[in-house]
Amino acid sequence: MRIMWGRNLKKNYRNRPNPYVGADFEQIKEWVRRAFEIILAAAEKPKRVAVVGAGRIRRLESQRLAEFFRHPVHMAEMEFLRQASRGRHKKMYAGFHKRLTSPLLPMLFEVISTLEMHMRTVKQASLELLIDPFGDSHGVDAQRVVSAMSEVMELERLSSIQRVGNTDEVPLCQAADLIGFSNFRGLMHDKGFIKYDEHLLPIWNDFVGRLRPFTVLDVHDLLRRNFSSLPAKQLAAHYALARNAIETRHQEFVDQHLVTVQEFLNRAMAAASDDVGVPILKDFSVCQHLLSETT
Repeated sequence: MRIMWGRNLKKNYRNRPNPYVGADFEQIKEWVRRAFEIILAAAEKPKRVAVVGAGRIRRLESQRLAEFFRHPVHMAEMEFLRQASRGRHKKMYAGFHKRLTSPLLPMLFEVISTLEMHMRTVKQASLELLIDPFGDSHGVDAQRVVSAMSEVMELERLSSIQRVGNTDEVPLCQAADLIGFSNFRGLMHDKGFIKYDEHLLPIWNDFVGRLRPFTVLDVHDLLRRNFSSLPAKQLAAHYALARNAIETRHQEFVDQHLVTVQEFLNRAMAAASDDVGVPILKDFSVCQHLLSETT
């Protein structure tokens, strides 16, 4: 949508001419309407399309993650990782830290948890995920990450994760982009950040009004009954992806120093009640001398 919506379109897209440059804006609006009609038609079929989403304010999510990992022990561990990331392993810390502090990944794991609950309720045997290739998601389809996520988040229905290479060739990703972009424009207007988009938002509001509700379960009730430890489980999945960033570069370091994903989950569940950080090192004594330097 970003390359086709607006009055001043980028001339190039992925090193190729933008195909929408020069197109009549009324024609573009008609293409958007038709795309929403295709989604609505699919939503009426027996095995229908449903829209499931999660949204958070990025600034607040970044603050939440920063507060969670601000514990002195965690800060000392991060300094230990930083100092170990030298020579041929110089990018090890950067990859780990980028994923562990990503404000986007918690939304991804929240959606995965919600989809898992839906699949259980409708007795669907398997869940196959297509993930948009945003930078922080790199490695999410690695088998060890998928296995760890399935274990700690109790994803009984998850059968596969594919990080899509070219979303232009995957209709479901195109549909998600259209819905996400339109919903974001609506939220930006509601918050007073942009003027009312008189061209897109009427089309979006019509789509939302006609979309058949997908209300097969009370998610909040299910969270209360069966997923009381869900935040810790999602955090452990987050750690699994960050841990993988180091495994791909320095497996020996991981085996020697980092706790397993399951052990991290145990520590995260304890941290939720004790208001402490979540240590990631097997033996903290290796960075004990850094504790005073980071406090």
